[in-house]
Amino acid sequence: MDIFRFRINKIYLLSQIVPWEYLPGREEYFDAFHQEFPREWRWIKERARKVVHDEDKGIFIVDTPDDIPRCSAEVKRFFVSVLRTKEFKMIVKETQESLFKVKKEWEKNQRRALVEFCDIVRLPLDPSCATVLITHPALPNGRNYPSQNAIGWTYRKDWKNYNTVYLMHEFLHLQTDGRFKREEVMHAIVELATDNELKIRLGGTGSYFEDGHSGLRKLEKKIYPFWKKYLQKNKENLIQFNRRMEKFV
Repeated sequence: MDIFRFRINKIYLLSQIVPWEYLPGREEYFDAFHQEFPREWRWIKERARKVVHDEDKGIFIVDTPDDIPRCSAEVKRFFVSVLRTKEFKMIVKETQESLFKVKKEWEKNQRRALVEFCDIVRLPLDPSCATVLITHPALPNGRNYPSQNAIGWTYRKDWKNYNTVYLMHEFLHLQTDGRFKREEVMHAIVELATDNELKIRLGGTGSYFEDGHSGLRKLEKKIYPFWKKYLQKNKENLIQFNRRMEKFV
């Protein structure tokens, strides 16, 4: 079963780039942008993400600036101009190389990752493919957009199977969206399931609490004894376990 559709959306990619003063290792691209668009870049960099990203409604996955809702003509002209530059075309090319790397890792791990994932969460997989929007490798990105059934992702090689584990992390957020009352409990359980258990199963080594958000660590350790029993007994699915933990922790 194919659960991911990998693609580059140039509007989303540009919206992620503009708020940065520079991309590490790609300073020459930004020097050119600042020279060509000195006034526009400063003015728009604080607004760019808001153009295509709304915290309540997710993101607009559109193909041209003209398709962006609630976008001024000036911003649209700016987007069109930047999309035509040789520097942005190089950014797209480098992003395409990252897409190939992410897709290659996923295709290598897909079968086993899904078997282990389903064994851990015990939930039916959503039959619709999630869109994975790849951004430039110099950009930090890893988030989910439930309203669009999409994931924003940047290729990383911090450790073996990193992209596979964290794509499943974001996918699990999509699968559980709206099915919890306490977000911090659900997020802690998502990390126990993916950042920890799935990572260990795929890598064949490691231990819990090496990765994930440090702010969730205390809560995860509180849930952990119940989590180990959950894995052993096979009587609940992840949503049922989360509901029980929401009442307890």
